[in-house]
Amino acid sequence: MPKIHMVRLVVYIPERQMKELEAIHNTLELHVSEIVRRAIDEYIERVKRKTKIKKEVEKDEADDKKAKTAGNGEKQGVVREGSAHKRSFWDRFRI
Repeated sequence: MPKIHMVRLVVYIPERQMKELEAIHNTLELHVSEIVRRAIDEYIERVKRKTKIKKEVEKDEADDKKAKTAGNGEKQGVVREGSAHKRSFWDRFRI
């Protein structure tokens, strides 16, 4: 199984949501972080189905993979068109 690189993300959520997450944690015996990761995955898939961004995201992932393995295996700096505007791109899908 390939190693998955994780990044740290700090978010603030309402107490109500935290209580719901803790209830799910107690019921399913899963870490809250795993519950949140699964919820994010489900949300991303739903957005992909409802939009036409899937191909763009897959292209970015393929470009990232190529950049990581370019040359002698060290990560090489790759600047893609529009890469400086990732935040505003995802802001369009806020609910």
